Parts: sequence; structure tokens; C-alpha cells
Amino acid sequence: MIKEHGPSPWDKDTRRLAEFHDVHCEVSAIVPEPDWQHWNPTEFTVHLDLVFKSFGTTRILISSDRPACTLAATHGKVIQIAAEYVQKLSRDGQVAVWSQNAKSFYGIGDEADLMC
Repeated sequence: MIKEHGPSPWDKDTRRLAEFHDVHCEVSAIVPEPDWQHWNPTEFTVHLDLVFKSFGTTRILISSDRPACTLAATHGKVIQIAAEYVQKLSRDGQVAVWSQNAKSFYGIGDEADLMC
């Protein structure tokens, strides 16, 4: 719902879903939502703020939605947007959203070396 600037029904629904502690949130498909040709990485901050505030760092997984994301940006640019946002988190928070949450959610052992 990034096309909608400001609060939207999606905001309220996101907060309600986060109340269920067994629900995780996969952050993906962030680039194709706005105008594919005219977007700015800062447009995503308000939405990422909402998701991180609602779910915390222990229930968020990050994905690029590749190849769909390549309609508006390179795969690297999509990951860069997420990385720039996530870098403000603690080291533990970064490990959680880039790796540990997916390992836990999908039941993947520690031997899997994901993005971290």
C-alpha cells in the first residue's frame, strides 16, 4: 500500500495482525508499489516504521520479491533500501530480520548461511 501516502486501512490491519503473536510479517514487494518510474527510497520509511513498530524485530523476514521487483529497480537496489533501513537496528535486530527469523519460521538449522 505504498501508493497511498499517509495512513491507510492497511496501517490499521497491520497493527491488528501484529496483535497475534504467532503471525510473522514478510517485508517484500516494496518497490513495485509506487510509480515504477518515479519513486524515492525515502517513500518506504513510513511503511517500514509501521511494520517494525507493529511486529518488532523478532517477527519480520525480509525478501526482495524477485523477479517482480525488477520491474522498478534492480534486485541490488531493493536489498539496498532494506539494508539502509535495517542498519539502524541493533546487531541482534539485524541478524534477526536478515537471517534468524527465517531460520526459525521455516525450521532451517543454523548450518544454513543466509544473508547475514
